[in-house]
Amino acid sequence: MPPYDIGDLWANGQTVYRCKVAKASGGSYAAGDWEKIGDVTNQNTSKDTSNVNGVPANEVIGRLSTAESSITQNANEISLRVTKTTYETGISDTKGYADNAVSNVKVGVRNLLKSTTMKYNYGTLTSSSTEKIAGSGKWFIQFSINITSGKQYTVSNKAITNSSTVRPNNVNVIIYNSTNTTIKLTIGVLNSGGSITFTAPSTMVDGDNILFYVSDGNVQSDFVIQGLKLEEGNKATDWTPAPEDTQGQIDSLGSRMSTAESSITQQANQIALKVTQSDYNGTSPTNLLRKSSMNTDVWSKTSAGSSSTTYIPNAGFLSGGTYEINVTGTTASDYAYISMINGDYWIPVKDTENYTASIYSKLISGSGEISLRAYCYNDAGTYLGQAYHTPTAYSDAITGRTSGVFKPLAGTTKIYFMALLRGKNGSTVKAQLSNAMVQRGIIVTGWQPHTDEMATELQGRMSSAESSITQQATQISQKVSQTDYNGNTIASLINQTATTILLQAAKIALDGYVEAKHIKSLNGLNINDQFMVDANGNVSLAGILKAIGSSSFMQLAGNSLVAGGYDGAPVGGRTLLSVLSTIPNMFDGNYADPEVKGHGKLYTHTARIWVPAQTFNTSSWVEYTLDLTGYDSVGIQVVSAVSLQSRAKEMYAYERVDGRYPTVGDLRRIVIRLSPHYNFTSPGFFVEVGVMILGWR
Repeated sequence: MPPYDIGDLWANGQTVYRCKVAKASGGSYAAGDWEKIGDVTNQNTSKDTSNVNGVPANEVIGRLSTAESSITQNANEISLRVTKTTYETGISDTKGYADNAVSNVKVGVRNLLKSTTMKYNYGTLTSSSTEKIAGSGKWFIQFSINITSGKQYTVSNKAITNSSTVRPNNVNVIIYNSTNTTIKLTIGVLNSGGSITFTAPSTMVDGDNILFYVSDGNVQSDFVIQGLKLEEGNKATDWTPAPEDTQGQIDSLGSRMSTAESSITQQANQIALKVTQSDYNGTSPTNLLRKSSMNTDVWSKTSAGSSSTTYIPNAGFLSGGTYEINVTGTTASDYAYISMINGDYWIPVKDTENYTASIYSKLISGSGEISLRAYCYNDAGTYLGQAYHTPTAYSDAITGRTSGVFKPLAGTTKIYFMALLRGKNGSTVKAQLSNAMVQRGIIVTGWQPHTDEMATELQGRMSSAESSITQQATQISQKVSQTDYNGNTIASLINQTATTILLQAAKIALDGYVEAKHIKSLNGLNINDQFMVDANGNVSLAGILKAIGSSSFMQLAGNSLVAGGYDGAPVGGRTLLSVLSTIPNMFDGNYADPEVKGHGKLYTHTARIWVPAQTFNTSSWVEYTLDLTGYDSVGIQVVSAVSLQSRAKEMYAYERVDGRYPTVGDLRRIVIRLSPHYNFTSPGFFVEVGVMILGWR
């Protein structure tokens, strides 16, 4: 009677059964919950214990007890004697030594050095993958790593050649923080073909850097590092790339769509480029598990004890939905699991191959464990048992990805996938599971759906899209059309003839510099909703009209269009230096020993500067740049100073101190600022500014 758990054994008389369906206390017993695994009879026991390969057991025991082997070499009087006691003692010692050695070996396999995170800023690299790093330069090569404090790791290589006099055929390995400002662990010198095992320090965080010094300091070095690897455990294994490095190649192969056919046919009068889809289903899938995105609630949900499972659509970590499991009980019989048990979704396998199972999880509360399993069956549909993921049957539930390797039981030809969640050490746990994956081999790669599902998606997309470029004798026509989910056809067309090019689409985006000799708009012009011309020639303007190279502009003030800015000429249309007067004793022209002399000149000028309509306070200003030109026409060599005076009571004028060009010597340009004496709101008006230019010749 319940309770009983999966894997429990039950001796019913002389028949032994194993539980394949768990039930909690209070549940109803069903014969289908158990499977027969063997019989025990008196005849079998008698036969098996009384004879060993046809020899009476007592005789075998006596012979073993008195077993003795001796080799005597009389010529040299050497006697080699082996007795049962010595044999058994040696075997026991050997077994203990082997068990201890094996238990201390930890193998990680996965390369934690990703070529995509490699950086080298002190020279050049001719090869930049962990399989082969080759280059010339100084200092170090760095990788970003994510390793766990307190765990053992091994760094290894196949071979190192290094011309550095301080690092001959080796590199120095150090772990730094992410900014390379704090040393966290000096691992040591990694020699050619060697390895170093170390324990990650307690200060490790994701994103720390591991540095491989090819040279200490500014010593130039030519180097080649082959088969560089960092892996968990204390055993160096053969080099393999990081899964993240191989994923790019996998994605590239997928994007090529080996199931699609591309043909270019050149005929006498045309070239046609055509892309069509052929049979996509013939490719070997990466993900063997269908419905792995969980975009529909088709997975079986099984809850035992105090637990529950809820499907949440559109909440998956990569796509699709998720299953939220809440285990509120704290005993071994409190757990829940999801499984793809559906006759349409068998996973064909071989019992001689390794497979990798993985699933993404999000830990919401508590502490839990995840177990990834395979229900193993043969061709006849007979259930053979469960295969668990390794290195342990249960892994800590985390926010991230759980993965492990499993091998189908002997005789297995097909499996179902199952992911189980339970509390850890008597804890309750709540977590979400999504985006499962089963694939051949021992390396887990980036999640992707089953290839059948990918093919269905691509077929739908390609069936509704057609791309063609047709070149004929008189024209080139390119058309892209697509049928949307409502059945409407959306198309864009480029048609080129000897005299015209037609671009036809709902929207045409030009990203970059566009130059044209003549632009004609049939239905109007709109520039960023700030300058608009309608089909009748009416102009709407949000800004000002300003001549290029001038400070003058036109602006709408109320219902009138008024001139604004510095107008480049004084009141009355006079030129810049047309009004002048002389003052005595300015400068004698002797730069070595300057002395005040006569012939100085003072020039007056009036500028009209537009103050726009806005609210001003005493900290605000309006400024315009005034170019000082034209004074050489009256023989003035140098402008020494400029004085400004505003003729508006609201504003005062002054020169911006850092606006002079040049800063000393002959002034060529100044910046005039107008600031209010008090807070006021300008309706938009001109301010006349008197400009006095002091110069000499």
